[in-house]
Amino acid sequence: MTLDHTPRRIVSLQPSATVILHAIGALDRLVACTKYCVDVCPEAGMGRTVVDDSWTAKQEQIVATRADLIIAAVPYQEKAVAEILKAGVRFLGLAPKSLADIYVDIGTIAGAVGLPQRGEQVVAAMHDQIERTRSQTSGLPRPRVFCEEWGKPLIASLVRRWRSGASGKDRSGAWMDRGTCCARRAGVLHSRRVSEYACAHVASRPASSGSGNSPGGVPDRSGSQANLRRVA
Repeated sequence: MTLDHTPRRIVSLQPSATVILHAIGALDRLVACTKYCVDVCPEAGMGRTVVDDSWTAKQEQIVATRADLIIAAVPYQEKAVAEILKAGVRFLGLAPKSLADIYVDIGTIAGAVGLPQRGEQVVAAMHDQIERTRSQTSGLPRPRVFCEEWGKPLIASLVRRWRSGASGKDRSGAWMDRGTCCARRAGVLHSRRVSEYACAHVASRPASSGSGNSPGGVPDRSGSQANLRRVA
């Protein structure tokens, strides 16, 4: 007789973790998630409890789910991490800084639920898609891209390895793989400063941060958003 000792009641406090669970075919183990998870993965909202995210997690919400695994990811707030730990539930905390880290996170979650082969398949499919995109865009012009971490307040994200197409360099000199990141460093910016970068596109992180980071404050050089195209 084979015993299954993998988690059966998972709470996801970050959309990226929910998307991974869906990709590896383990969404049936999800018992609660955030409203941002539902934004990027509507299936996650079907009959499941909605809880606060990694930034505002609350002990009582987690305990009420009777979870056996909590998955959270950056950004964290110290108070929220304390609330997660006080719940006394197994806690998997992720903090990816590169695409390679994301691959490891996929493998880690897949292994935790007993589906390591499925995790490898998802990573392999990502590799293939990236290489196809790289090949298709290798000869195209490289646009200037403003990489937005958050919309209110406006925060720039310094992209070190954005692996989705033709190579380019950001203004810090770090190689990236599509276009040019117009922000020199991560941090809060005034919209007028963004306009100085004369970017053609805006990239934001909906899969990580939910709908709260829609690019709402990034103007072009004339102060208008009309000429900016959202690419991610």
